Amino acid sequence: MGTLWFGVTLLICWISDAIALRDVQLIAPSAVKLGDTVLLGCKWTLEGNETLYSVKWYRGRQEFFSYLPKEYPFTRIFAQPGIDVDVSRSTSQQVVLREATRALAGRYRCEVSADAPSFHTQVRSAYIHVVELPPDKPTIKAEKGWYASGDSLRAQCSSPPADPPANLTWLLNGRDIQGKPIIQQRILPSPVVSIDAPHNFRSTATPGDEHNNIIFSPWKAFGPFVDTIQEGELLPSQDTVVLPSPRHHDSSIDEDATDPMPTVAASNKVASISQLSFMVRPDSFERGQLRLTCISTVHSVYSEQAELVINEERPQIASVLGTRDSAGGPVAASLLLLLVSCMFTMPDFILRNILR
Repeated sequence: MGTLWFGVTLLICWISDAIALRDVQLIAPSAVKLGDTVLLGCKWTLEGNETLYSVKWYRGRQEFFSYLPKEYPFTRIFAQPGIDVDVSRSTSQQVVLREATRALAGRYRCEVSADAPSFHTQVRSAYIHVVELPPDKPTIKAEKGWYASGDSLRAQCSSPPADPPANLTWLLNGRDIQGKPIIQQRILPSPVVSIDAPHNFRSTATPGDEHNNIIFSPWKAFGPFVDTIQEGELLPSQDTVVLPSPRHHDSSIDEDATDPMPTVAASNKVASISQLSFMVRPDSFERGQLRLTCISTVHSVYSEQAELVINEERPQIASVLGTRDSAGGPVAASLLLLLVSCMFTMPDFILRNILR
């Protein structure tokens, strides 16, 4: 009986320890622009008499910042390539990184540990991409400025070089293109390409794909930029010690922490090109015009668009006297005027003979 009660007591203590540290959250942007300041947040809840033992930050398996409230100095920085910690703004619940470089990209982890007796630990992770944006907005051009129902419309959208390449999306009158649009794509170092060279493009349209308007998706969709961290207490620089990077990694970190350390900072910017071809329908026009829109996006940090308005081509009614653009128009009009004038000046007997 005593053994049973002892086991129950241990179980209750274990459950209490397990839930003493809860609601650990890592708040981070999915992507940041080159040169941006990066704000990473780590939130948690300690219940009961539990106190905080440590908060440690890792990129991959390498620790770069830690907060230990019961030690002095209570913040420590471990030198890592591409990571520049802003000590004055980094606290127990956030760390700030200055001037993002390409080497900053990777998987980041926040490890929160409660103090004795539980020493319960929870880890959360998120991947951060560093992107280089296009220097300008996208552009659209079409083969001609007038189209009629039944015509095949071909247009091209070009977005300047970016890393990763911009994702291009087509819209017609602000909506998805109905029917079966043929969408072709290409990425290249320069955005200059002729609209008369479709053989250089690769089609991504599939039979029966009624709404295939995503032109180029070089990366998967990521969550929105999260920037909800409140400004915490500022730490004086004398309360921080800078240490060399540990030679061995912490094996307690998640097993999926296999991201290689970034070593190359070269730019990989390329342009995105998209060609669109579809059959113009009567409902393609609104008040005699159709509006093509090309939206260029890079992760969640860049979105620009270009718009092209095309007029509806309608049948022209031919003039009896011809048009001013016709070479024979003035001559025909003059001859007709001369004939009418002669009819009014002829003697009556001649006119009657002509009309018989």
